[in-house]
Amino acid sequence: MRLNISKLLILGFFAALIVAVVLATLAIIKYPGSTPGTVGFNFVSDYWCDLFKLQTPTGLSNPGMIFAKLATITAAFSFVCFWIAVPIQLIDNKREKIIAQTLAVPALIIGSFLFTGYHDKVILIGSILGFFAMLLLLKSLKENEHHKPYYLGVLAISLLVFCNALVYAPGGFGILAVTQKISCVVMILWMFLIAKNA
Repeated sequence: MRLNISKLLILGFFAALIVAVVLATLAIIKYPGSTPGTVGFNFVSDYWCDLFKLQTPTGLSNPGMIFAKLATITAAFSFVCFWIAVPIQLIDNKREKIIAQTLAVPALIIGSFLFTGYHDKVILIGSILGFFAMLLLLKSLKENEHHKPYYLGVLAISLLVFCNALVYAPGGFGILAVTQKISCVVMILWMFLIAKNA
């Protein structure tokens, strides 16, 4: 029986994604809270990156830190599997296939260092590389008339751009915490929809 590497990578995407979700859930459950009087992770005002801190802003120890870091690394591995496999199956143009992989994989490897002191640079570089990789995949989805993943992908890439714009917009941080979570959920749903049918 011939080994299908792209199918194995898709399985790797799903398996690692499940592990990442479990680890992320543990990190959120164990987070003691960012402000006095609050208990736990606040989905409206707290950021994923708050979970990387050894201590909360109130000085409490954060036992969920290790789970947050492991979740980030595992999610990055999951997405690397996706971005190696999916262009093989869905992008017809050989040059565009290689470019999409070459942009996305480094973006995700860089993204796995989100919890380091290079946080802002990691987000900016990862977002730029990921944006162009997504454009190539969206182009292929449109050309092959995969309507649902195409339109969900347009929403995902729009939210990616919007989140990055909020970082530099006056008062943007007021809604950034919520917008980032929405963007993350839409992006994962988009990838899930594509991988499920790949």
